[in-house]
Amino acid sequence: MTRLRKAVLCSAAVVVAGALAGCLSAPPDGAPDTARLAGGDVVIGGPRGYCVDPGTFARGPARTFAVIASCRKIAGGNDGPVVAPMLVTVTVGAPDTGAALPEAPALAAEMGQRMIGGLHRNGLTLTHLAGGGTDVLDDGDPRYWRGTFVQGGRMVGLALYAPRDSPLAGSDGAAMLHAIRDRIATLSPQGG
Repeated sequence: MTRLRKAVLCSAAVVVAGALAGCLSAPPDGAPDTARLAGGDVVIGGPRGYCVDPGTFARGPARTFAVIASCRKIAGGNDGPVVAPMLVTVTVGAPDTGAALPEAPALAAEMGQRMIGGLHRNGLTLTHLAGGGTDVLDDGDPRYWRGTFVQGGRMVGLALYAPRDSPLAGSDGAAMLHAIRDRIATLSPQGG
C-alpha cells in the first residue's frame, strides 16, 4: 500500500454537525498547506486539517498536478487534527484554453461512468459518479466526485475519493469540493 493510500485510509473520520472537525494553526512539519502550480497561476490548498502531499507533484514552476489529503497522515505523525479521510487530486490545464466549463453529464461521459448526481454553482461544475472510486483507493467507495472550474485563465480539475461508505463519497463530497475551490480562489493571484 502506498504512503498516500495509507494516509487516506488510516485517518479517522470526525464529523460534527455536518462540518469537518478540527482546527490547525500551522500544518505539521513535512505537510505543506499550500502549493503553487502552473507557474504560480493557481495556488492550491485544502480546508483546515488538509495539506498538499509534497510527494505527489514534481518540483519546478510548471507542475500542474498535486494531491490534497490529511495533514496529520501526510506528515507521518500525530500532529494536527483528526479529519475525515479523503484524497483529492488537483489538475491544472494549459493557460487561456478558451474552453467552456463542461456540464455534469459531459464530465461523467468523459470518465465513462454513470452519473448519479450533478450540479453547477458559483462557477464550479460537479458530477457524482457511480463507479471508479476503487480505481484509486483499493478499499475506497466506488462513488466519487469530479469537478471543474476556471482559475487564473486555466481549467482546474478536481476529483475526490473517500473510503467505502464515507459521507464524503456521498452528498458531503460536493460541499468539500466547493470548500477546496473557494480556498484555491482565495489563495490564487487572480481570485475567483
